Amino acid sequence: MWSFLAFVLLAPPASPPKMLSRPSPNASRVASVSVRDGLPFIAVEDRSGRVIANLHPRLPGASNTACASISELEWVGEDAVAVTCHLNPSLNAFVEIEIATGRIRRDLLGYGFTRSPDGSRVAHVGWYPHFSPPFAKSNVLQVDDLVLYPLPAGSRPRERKGLDPAPAPPAAQGRTWSGIHEFASDFHWSPDSRRIAFIDCVFDWTGDPSDDSQGEEHGRRCSVAAVDLKGEATRSPLPELKPGELLQLQLTWTGPGDLAVSGPASLTLKMR
Repeated sequence: MWSFLAFVLLAPPASPPKMLSRPSPNASRVASVSVRDGLPFIAVEDRSGRVIANLHPRLPGASNTACASISELEWVGEDAVAVTCHLNPSLNAFVEIEIATGRIRRDLLGYGFTRSPDGSRVAHVGWYPHFSPPFAKSNVLQVDDLVLYPLPAGSRPRERKGLDPAPAPPAAQGRTWSGIHEFASDFHWSPDSRRIAFIDCVFDWTGDPSDDSQGEEHGRRCSVAAVDLKGEATRSPLPELKPGELLQLQLTWTGPGDLAVSGPASLTLKMR
């Protein structure tokens, strides 16, 4: 674990190289990701170049270890910044830090972190284990720590902290798992910050009797999904499309409850 130590230097150190740099919304400050001694930190400067704060993002959970690689940086208003820490090909951490105090205000595990238009919430794919068979990597939509989709029938959104398991894993019958979710697009918030739209592909998987990590996928079907903050989902099936065609689909909110889909397939979802 990296500890924060104070060093007395006889001469000022060379400025560390800056990897990412973002101005604040009113351009009164600049936040930059730099690296010193192999670990990234965030330097916040005012217009004159004076350093206001050096922030050291730490990973969520019991480990509380330093973030070793920062891939994204954004401002949260004028008083906080957020970073995405890369952990492995299946997992990132999202850490939001208050500039004045260094306090971590939000820490999430997963990937695809997307802030709502009003700035109050972050949608993302929830954590799943790396190097696992498909049934163990079924995607889950979370808003902050709340699981919104998929949910067990008749249930409400559930809080999920850290590495807790998802509340609605794929159903298993023998060596076949059914209802595995794979999200095939970015998240798109509605203008009123009440719904999240995305492409959801669901499939089944039968494992190889001699090797749990091997198997065969079957029954893939894709749809456009829009999920509200109560966990209520509206879905519209898509025609059979190639993977490249799925990536070409455009999801556009034309109103708080109206979603247009264009590209290789065209349809409209209306929610009231």
